[in-house]
Amino acid sequence: MKNSDMIEQLRSELRQDLHFIWLNYRKNREMTDRIEKSRTYDEYQFAALGYTIHNLYNSFKPYFLLPTSMQRGLWKRSSRFMNSLISF
Repeated sequence: MKNSDMIEQLRSELRQDLHFIWLNYRKNREMTDRIEKSRTYDEYQFAALGYTIHNLYNSFKPYFLLPTSMQRGLWKRSSRFMNSLISF
């Protein structure tokens, strides 16, 4: 694989991560707004809100873990990319 292809693959993966984060952020805001507008609070509304928070947490987690404990995410993809550049 050429360097330009590897760079484009990394960019594409990061773009996909960002899209997933924004999607979950919008869902979180939607659920928050629904709860604020609702006159009846039930556990299912808060469960749905908790689910969006869980998804956001999992979206960000790979970017904030220490590299030694990170199993996936930006660090792994970036290091894989850099290692393949060095091997040329």
